[in-house]
Amino acid sequence: MDKVLSDRLIFWMVIIFITIFFANIIYIKNIGRPVHNINVEELQNYFPNRTMNKMFKNESKNETFTHLVDFVKDGKVQIKQIDKLAKVVMVYSLDNDAIRLVYTKNLDSKNIGIDYTQDLVANRNDIIIMSPIQEGTRWWDDDGGLYEIINKDAVVETPAGRFQTLVVKYINDDFTVKEYYAEDIGLVKIVVNNFDTFELVNYR
Repeated sequence: MDKVLSDRLIFWMVIIFITIFFANIIYIKNIGRPVHNINVEELQNYFPNRTMNKMFKNESKNETFTHLVDFVKDGKVQIKQIDKLAKVVMVYSLDNDAIRLVYTKNLDSKNIGIDYTQDLVANRNDIIIMSPIQEGTRWWDDDGGLYEIINKDAVVETPAGRFQTLVVKYINDDFTVKEYYAEDIGLVKIVVNNFDTFELVNYR
């Protein structure tokens, strides 16, 4: 009987040793690797969820530009930026890990109404917002510029209203931009080098 108990004890000790051994290997392999639970819905909330017309204004110089959000479908958002000097179409891809600018094109009166989300051939791959949505998330562009989420609960007052926003800061040499994104609306404020500011005046 003592030998049976002894054999069982040795058996369970071996099992426990093997379990601890492999648990330690798994821990060592993963040590230092952050675990990010990507909330896709939270990420995509910071871009327009419907077609809309957004007007921005710079009070100091009385300049304006318009963001015409004319297509929101199949994980893509098309925005036409229109000001007195130029018209540009921008197509964004709402992916699981990031929101990316994947296409841009200068427009004229002949192609102003085209849906560029159809049969899209990407000519850009610029990350605009990256998951996880938390302060300290960083990424770089191909020009060496650094993006960083610096605040996810910033409250801003604009002529169009009061918004709780996600703030993304971009730095490249002496050039600095802060962009403020509100849920379901997207961009509502831009600050360039801490002195030039465009704010959302109205949207519909």
